[in-house]
Amino acid sequence: MSRLVSVGMLWLLGRAALAQAPVQEVIVLAPARAAGQPVHAACYQKVELAVALAPAVQREVAGGTLNPYDPRQVDLTAKLYDADSGQPVQPPVLGFYTERFRTDADGQAVGQPLASAHPWHLRFVLARPGRYRLRLHCAVRQAPDPGPGQEAGFDVVATAARPGQHGPLGFPPGQPYLRFADGAPFFAIGENLADYSGTSSFTPDDIPRLGTNTYPPYAVRAYRQVLDSLHRQGGNFARLLLSPASFEVEWDSAGYYGAQQNRAQDLDQVLALAEQRRVYLQLGAFHYIDYRLQVEADPTTRLLLWDHNPYRRLPGVRLPIDVFRQVQGDSCGLNPDAEQLFANKLRYLVARWGYSPNLAALEIFAEFDNLDRDPALAPEGFYWSWRGCPRPNYYYVELMQRRLAARLRAWCPRLLLTSSPATYIAGASLFQDSAIAFTSFHFYSDLQNYGQLYNYVVRWAQHAYQKPVQGGECGFSGAWYQSDNHSEFRNLLWSSSFSGSFGTGLNWWSWGYLHHHWPGWPQGVDYMKSVARFFAQKDLTRYAYEPVRTPLVPDSAALRPCLPGGVGPPECLEAGRANRVMPDPNNDPALAAPASLLPSDRRLEAFALRSPGRVLGWVHHRDDYWYNRPHQTDPAQRARYLHPDAAGQVPATRQTVRYVTDLCGARLTVAGLPPGARYRLEWWQTLGPGGPRPRYAYPVAADAQGEVQLPVPDLVAADARGNGPDYAFKLLARP
Repeated sequence: MSRLVSVGMLWLLGRAALAQAPVQEVIVLAPARAAGQPVHAACYQKVELAVALAPAVQREVAGGTLNPYDPRQVDLTAKLYDADSGQPVQPPVLGFYTERFRTDADGQAVGQPLASAHPWHLRFVLARPGRYRLRLHCAVRQAPDPGPGQEAGFDVVATAARPGQHGPLGFPPGQPYLRFADGAPFFAIGENLADYSGTSSFTPDDIPRLGTNTYPPYAVRAYRQVLDSLHRQGGNFARLLLSPASFEVEWDSAGYYGAQQNRAQDLDQVLALAEQRRVYLQLGAFHYIDYRLQVEADPTTRLLLWDHNPYRRLPGVRLPIDVFRQVQGDSCGLNPDAEQLFANKLRYLVARWGYSPNLAALEIFAEFDNLDRDPALAPEGFYWSWRGCPRPNYYYVELMQRRLAARLRAWCPRLLLTSSPATYIAGASLFQDSAIAFTSFHFYSDLQNYGQLYNYVVRWAQHAYQKPVQGGECGFSGAWYQSDNHSEFRNLLWSSSFSGSFGTGLNWWSWGYLHHHWPGWPQGVDYMKSVARFFAQKDLTRYAYEPVRTPLVPDSAALRPCLPGGVGPPECLEAGRANRVMPDPNNDPALAAPASLLPSDRRLEAFALRSPGRVLGWVHHRDDYWYNRPHQTDPAQRARYLHPDAAGQVPATRQTVRYVTDLCGARLTVAGLPPGARYRLEWWQTLGPGGPRPRYAYPVAADAQGEVQLPVPDLVAADARGNGPDYAFKLLARP
């Protein structure tokens, strides 16, 4: 590190005497810098400064009379100018306050905070080579008239980006797919790595888990091991949440982040691990679980309880909805205290981690429509309720997020913003806001038509909001998993890849299953390898792809019970009625896209991205899904799924009968192509590392109606010869 004290490199504006100025000293922590020289950094390389403020300010912070995490009390920023033109080149860099800790051998923060004379930091990167001048500005607002503040500055020289550093991710105009700033393609292949705690099934290196919903002392080691596994599999994307049992920094006191600064330092480490492995993160700032009225099952923990949420203690707040809306007589508006606290926390996240291109997206609120999700406990607090205010509760929940999104957009324009509802039809006004980059939905289902329904939701969201779409949480009931039944991991990854979303659906159960030591499993399921290899170097933004599919086939299993309100499979829904839980493509003719993939056998299901010049797709035996494979058959599940094993035809503890029969000699017709166009057909493996299937590539051509007949490899049980129940394919135009 180096200290900026040389003449010509540090100058002060405003208050004349250095001893009286808020900024006392600036240290360059990264990159290394020769004394007396400008800071030299490659584009997108982190520049980090540590700042000491006046002793009087430090004493007030130590005494608790000045909150260093509130920018209304201490506001440290920096502006970057082109050294030649003097014009600003990006939004101001936001400063933040931090406490540092010793680290153990895994890099996890341990012990008590270390004394530091430079606790304020600034982090930033530069996007273009050149010479820049950086000016710091600090205002300490201890009085009604804070004065003009004080400035200091120095020079920064940016050189070309290092090899492999492509810059931040973004959506080209009108495109549903991602691309790097330098034009390199990116298809998001990943999973949820959220809510890791002492109760998570996975622990690194077989460390005994804590068993309580608290922050574990092995969190960084767990993330290192899992990010290594994700990278080896070909994954490049992960979603994290700031939850009380994980990286949440604001839980003991609203607006104060000092009690859990060790977790912020650990998240620094996790982000660095992701950068080294070229994994891009989506960080969720607020989580519905902290706004639930249900009583926590574990009375020894203070987590997951609304009563322990620090926002619960704000003036006028009784229910979770009161954090968003404020009732004043006969009128209602946003809660200004909560809005400021929300904004302060988001500013802190941007200041501390927004510099990194590997923090690709920020999710404002996870499952915001689950406030509170049980309307029976407090009907007036339910997201969909109209009680108590002239507008429904969702109006205030969405308006609050729109206002926060505007601030985030101003602070960090390159950061991709989103939010996520639990029910895909929620959030209309929010997702229509221009500050929101993409829509995200959560989809859980145990139905055989999972892939069809998932693809329908993507199409619904694209039609409703004209924006890119993400399956932010996806999965099946955890009750069915067995060590020799992986079909839904693979089916989810492949079917979602051709839905029109900008990546695979992000499986929620990663900590429990994808990275759990199941008997007979290698550590970490490797199905991502084949998806990554299939999409490698495929720039989906170059072609006008249209998602297509085979026709919807009714679920072959017996009907599941229909819950009140039509919750359940499509058979439970009333015609023409929008359902908040399960999509219903049968009753939405406006969005029921005609099937452009025509199978010769109804057991053949396929999804594809079609363009005139190429078609990328996947076929599978639709009967090869979790219920027709070995799975748990505990009494609760047998009651839910009426199937032959529920009648006692197989042992109660486990299904062993195979209901899947081989599908041989099938053909798939791809319609809607240019008549007479000639193509090369390649079949790709989906098991193991993937790759083209040997001797399964040959020329095909469209007929006069624009249809191409694809002979499908036999769909059979997986074996050592490379046969399997599903394959991917590429149809590539040739001269």
